[in-house]
Amino acid sequence: MKKTVLCFMVFAIIFILGCDSLSPAQYAYVASLNAAPNPIYTIKIISDPPGARIEVDNDYVGDAPIEIQVEGGRERIFLCFPTTQIRAIPIYPGQSVQTKTFYQRDKIPNTILFDMNLSYAPRQYDLNIHND
Repeated sequence: MKKTVLCFMVFAIIFILGCDSLSPAQYAYVASLNAAPNPIYTIKIISDPPGARIEVDNDYVGDAPIEIQVEGGRERIFLCFPTTQIRAIPIYPGQSVQTKTFYQRDKIPNTILFDMNLSYAPRQYDLNIHND
């Protein structure tokens, strides 16, 4: 009986000590929780004419001119995966929706200008038809 209790106690101690240690992946995860937060950068968004509706990743954030805050890396780069899209939706007829797409590790700009008076150039096809 004493041997059974002694074996059980040794097994319990080994089990408890073994569960207390962290694997390298668990340690990295815990360390990342204690890491310093990423810096926040300000982007000024303006439109010509003013008043365009501004969306960031399909979320309305306000009308231009506006300043938005984005989290980035230490080198003022986007950390988003895979992209961040900033869209200007026009308020006047004849204007077109404009989108600027930023990929992970792209530089975060200080200012973004949307010229709402730009329009898409129509596609031109050059067809050479010969009747022989």
